[in-house]
Amino acid sequence: MTLVMDKHGKNEASLRYFKGARNQYSPSLSNIGLFLQRDVDDMELRTGGSARYFQHAIKRALENNAEMTAVTFSYDGRTIKGTEIKITPYRHDPHRDALQQYARKYYVFTLSEAVPGEVYELRTTVPSQSGQSSSAAQLEARLTFSGIKSITLDREAN
Repeated sequence: MTLVMDKHGKNEASLRYFKGARNQYSPSLSNIGLFLQRDVDDMELRTGGSARYFQHAIKRALENNAEMTAVTFSYDGRTIKGTEIKITPYRHDPHRDALQQYARKYYVFTLSEAVPGEVYELRTTVPSQSGQSSSAAQLEARLTFSGIKSITLDREAN
């Protein structure tokens, strides 16, 4: 793990799994880690389960059952190539019944080296229980990168 402080004093951690041909990409923890922490905290409140349990389920799904697909998407007026990683961590969970509708929850991470920070979109979806189309969601959270803005700090005002 590498911890780097950027020019604005913000810490950012990155992971490197294995070396050479076995190397596995891991984007910045400041992006995905914060999104997932908010999500597991929300799951804890909604289900009465344990945030740590949900964290471990997500980790196991990323390690063992991640579906990776090459994708294209529009960003900054261009068509960008990237990778979509999809996991369904509670699909075969032994406590699936206690999770009720959240047992079908899935996560999609869209990544691309062409996007600053390499994380384009983070999404989690709880599909609808009804017979509606597969695109209908009961609950969805989405964080999409829209660009970088320059911020000028007024040091005298502080």
